[in-house]
Amino acid sequence: ANHRFAVGVGSANLTWGGLGENLECWHFLEDSVADRPVLAGVRRFLQAMQRERILSRHLELEEVIRALPTADKGAVVSTLYGSLLNQVAEKIRSPVKRLDILSPVNCDPGRTLKKVLDLTGAREVHLFTNMNTVPAVNGCNGYWNLTPPRSADEDEKFSIYWNMHAKMYAFWNSGGVDLFWGSANLSQSALLRTGHKANLDLLVHSRLTENQWTDLRDRLPAKHSWTRARPARDGKFPDEVPP
Repeated sequence: ANHRFAVGVGSANLTWGGLGENLECWHFLEDSVADRPVLAGVRRFLQAMQRERILSRHLELEEVIRALPTADKGAVVSTLYGSLLNQVAEKIRSPVKRLDILSPVNCDPGRTLKKVLDLTGAREVHLFTNMNTVPAVNGCNGYWNLTPPRSADEDEKFSIYWNMHAKMYAFWNSGGVDLFWGSANLSQSALLRTGHKANLDLLVHSRLTENQWTDLRDRLPAKHSWTRARPARDGKFPDEVPP
């Protein structure tokens, strides 16, 4: 709008669930000093999609790109630049004493989580997800499910979110929390694969205090909560879509 702009980055698909029913994570950024590293990363991401001819040549983005600040790499990592997990490992502060993962679990994350632990050295992993009964995952120390209220009075004016679709990875260390948030699920296609075998995903890097992270994680929509879950030792995940 004239010389003003805002950029939204988050996890929601362009679907009814993504825009109205799922629990999603979005952040809108404007041209402020605090937002410039992320906006610069968004500019780099859009330019990379243009170079790779991922976007239609009929989509005119030049005005948008010119409005965004320039920088080297910014705070955005993407599968366009290689393995997401390798890029994450380069940015986090060591040693990692704990990892909180908020992600849908649509396939067996065992191999992906093993790579995360091998590369980051995380000693404890807590999984916050959307499955009522989560099959046991090697390396995972705690499981939580999104629990909505049983019912809602029409006068209360709040939505019930049944599906947890946000994606966030919080690495706890002595300096606070390195948080990565965006579109990448806990899967090989998002975090491990590269090139045409990978999903086109991005994550934004932020640094928070431990209290800021726990407040963000637990401050869910009204009357929702995270409930500790017991994993199913004999449960099975659906298979991941092959590359």
